[in-house]
Amino acid sequence: MRNANNGKINGYLVFVKDEFFDLVKDPYLKINKGKNHKRPHYFAFKMRESKDMYWVAPLSSKVEKFDKIVAKKQAQGKPTDILFRTKVRDKASYVLFADMFPVNGRYLYIYNRDNRPVEIDPRDKKKALKEARKVVTLLNKGVKFTRTSPDVKRIKQVQLKQEQTEQQDNVQKDLEEFVKKYQLQENEQNQGRKL
Repeated sequence: MRNANNGKINGYLVFVKDEFFDLVKDPYLKINKGKNHKRPHYFAFKMRESKDMYWVAPLSSKVEKFDKIVAKKQAQGKPTDILFRTKVRDKASYVLFADMFPVNGRYLYIYNRDNRPVEIDPRDKKKALKEARKVVTLLNKGVKFTRTSPDVKRIKQVQLKQEQTEQQDNVQKDLEEFVKKYQLQENEQNQGRKL
């Protein structure tokens, strides 16, 4: 399991660690299923909003289902940019941008097959990233595409709050270590004076 922070992951597929789902507790997230073969996997990409935050969108192999949804939306003149058809390892898939959410990179690890990172069809990557960023802009404005869309603002806040708490804990630990060292030096100096 390679952590996403060890390399660039734009356009690659990742898994999200269980710790993330335990932390944010959003009822509409597509959570991990199974132990030996993790699912779902997510299309991951970076926005400029945060150095540690990525956006991930689940993938689905239910191509016929989403082909029908896209055809229906197109017939009604509605946009279809929340569903992106591509290939993963030569198999048709859909990236579900309507269900994407932000995740700190520490909760991600790259999906590898045969020691190589798995990605969407490289010919689709640029267009997928453009569509994804457009949808993120709408999500950040509070747009919900379905009634089961994850609460992205709350998910982001929960992670930021945890990060702040961890930073405060680290500052407190550093301060305590400094005080201990200072007291130890004081004691050693006092002992030296007594001799």
